[in-house]
Amino acid sequence: MTSGHCDPGYYCIQMAVVSNPSDGNVTGDICPMGAHCPAGSTAPLLCQAGTYQNSTGNEVDTDCVTCVAGSYCSGSGNSIPDGLCSSGYYCPSGQDNPTPASYNCTQGHYCPEGSITPLRCASGSYQDDIGSWWCKACPAGYFCDSTMDPVVLFNSSHCPTGFYCPENTTMSTEFPCPAGTFNNITHRTVVSDCTPCSGGMYCDQVGLTIPVADCAAGYFCLTGANSSTPSQGADADICPPRFYCPLGTVSPVCCSLGTFNPTTGRQAIDECTNCTGGTYCPDYNMTATGPACQAGYFCPSKVDVAQFILCPEGSYCPLGSDQPIPCAAGSFSNVTGLTAQSECTNCTDGFYCPTAGMTETTLQCWGGYYCPTGMAVPNPGAYICPMGMHCPNGSEIYKECPDGFYTNYTGASSCDVCPAGFYCLPVQPYNDTLNAQDCPNGYYCPAGTGINWMSCPSGSYSDQSGLYQVDQCKACTAGMYCQGEHLTVPTANCSAGYYCSSGVDRPQPGASNDSVAANCTCPDQAFYTGVGGICPLGHYCPEGSATPTACAAGTYAKSTGLAECAGCLEGYYCLVNASEYLTSPCPAGHYCPNGTAFSMQYRCPPGTYNPNTLGTALADCRDCDAGQYCQDYAGIAPTGNCSAGWYCVSGSDSANTTTHGGICQPGYYRL
Repeated sequence: MTSGHCDPGYYCIQMAVVSNPSDGNVTGDICPMGAHCPAGSTAPLLCQAGTYQNSTGNEVDTDCVTCVAGSYCSGSGNSIPDGLCSSGYYCPSGQDNPTPASYNCTQGHYCPEGSITPLRCASGSYQDDIGSWWCKACPAGYFCDSTMDPVVLFNSSHCPTGFYCPENTTMSTEFPCPAGTFNNITHRTVVSDCTPCSGGMYCDQVGLTIPVADCAAGYFCLTGANSSTPSQGADADICPPRFYCPLGTVSPVCCSLGTFNPTTGRQAIDECTNCTGGTYCPDYNMTATGPACQAGYFCPSKVDVAQFILCPEGSYCPLGSDQPIPCAAGSFSNVTGLTAQSECTNCTDGFYCPTAGMTETTLQCWGGYYCPTGMAVPNPGAYICPMGMHCPNGSEIYKECPDGFYTNYTGASSCDVCPAGFYCLPVQPYNDTLNAQDCPNGYYCPAGTGINWMSCPSGSYSDQSGLYQVDQCKACTAGMYCQGEHLTVPTANCSAGYYCSSGVDRPQPGASNDSVAANCTCPDQAFYTGVGGICPLGHYCPEGSATPTACAAGTYAKSTGLAECAGCLEGYYCLVNASEYLTSPCPAGHYCPNGTAFSMQYRCPPGTYNPNTLGTALADCRDCDAGQYCQDYAGIAPTGNCSAGWYCVSGSDSANTTTHGGICQPGYYRL
């Protein structure tokens, strides 16, 4: 008897002793691939067509796997799919043959071998057939855009204006006409079908149907310009030198005669550079200014000939002049066509030419200045009239002041009278400090003095300069004489025996008035001048005496003209100013040695007396007699007898002397 059902996932043929035999086809085995074995299976049950099973031990039919999409599983018991779905078809899962009729590839799609679903033809292609495994190329002149829907037909998708569509174009805007071109026609197929941008216009965007606008000023756009300011060489570029380019220029326009243009990008004719002043531009299309204007002519800007305007009077025009250059101040010109300043005429001597460009000279140089040729101002600082000179109006050179006149400052137009105390001689600038000099010592110079100095007269002198009148000459110094004119120091000391108080003109004033004695050569000077004379009586005049000197007491001068006084003789006295001594004997009671000055100069002393005149020495004074006394000076006799009871020897000066006598001693008496 049986024990039970074979296990699910196994099959039992016969004589199986276990529920999960594994001995092959002897008693049974595990359920093979491509089949399933429910419980109690005597044999595997094969998976149906359109399915497969690639594992063992499956138990139910649902364990069979639907055939993989893109593949097919024909017949039953498949352990793997039989193969891929055929091209031109697509196979959803569970297909049992490679060309399922229900799954023919649709229009607008393609189905390569193994397709799961139809594949939409990519943009740039289309498919108007079914069952195709490839897509057709979109023809030139059209676009095939499958972004939204598959493309079956292309006829309604013509290439738009502004674009071109080669074969396989995917969308209407895939191939825009490039910058520099435009396209106003449909169905264009290649880029060369795009039209180069029109002359004078620019196309700075892709896909244009017409040009954008005029080419910018300063640029030219011959053809195909891709910018308002293109840089495309000969076709379109910045306006080159020699030309200008207004807005919308096709070809650059030539700059005119008289102008040039060295730079790019000029926009209008007035931006062409006028030919530089001083040059001329004879040709069109010049990049630099031309040759220099001819000397003697001037060329303002924008000139096209070398001899444009003749240089006028008062000016000169060197090579390359743009304007006449006025002859410099200090010069003039009354002819045309000059070429250099050196051809202008220097302003005439004594005149000045204050402004540039003068054609004549009429203005005189100012007083106080002199104007050599070529002066521009009436008062040229470098030609101010030098000190010591004068320059009236119109002076071509400074002029000397005449004798007795001077100037002591620069810039004088006339000379001043030489001032008092000075003399003025003509000078030159190199010695102008000599123009007014101090009147020299020994002279005086009134105002207007030139070489004619006035001599200080004889009897005077001047040790100072700058005197201007005769009374400023110094009277000859006391004690001296001034012999001759224009002395600067006294001549010498007044002669001994004479005195010269002031203004004396000879050494011995008061001497003989003949010219020989006066040591003068001019008879009109024979009489002495000043205060002076021979030394008078009672006086002495050593050499150089200003006044007579009274003989001192004790001396005398007994005659005139003495140089010294004699000593008074003994026995006499001589008072001051004594002219003799005989009338002045020495009085009694005195004595007078040589040179005694007054009567009582030498008194006989007490104890003596002198009763006589003409005493000459102390010895002439007698000792007082014995028995008497001489009490006072200058006694002419004894004073009296010696006192009673006293005795006096000779020379006693007192009645009761103790030096020349004394008291009588006992036993004695005075007689």
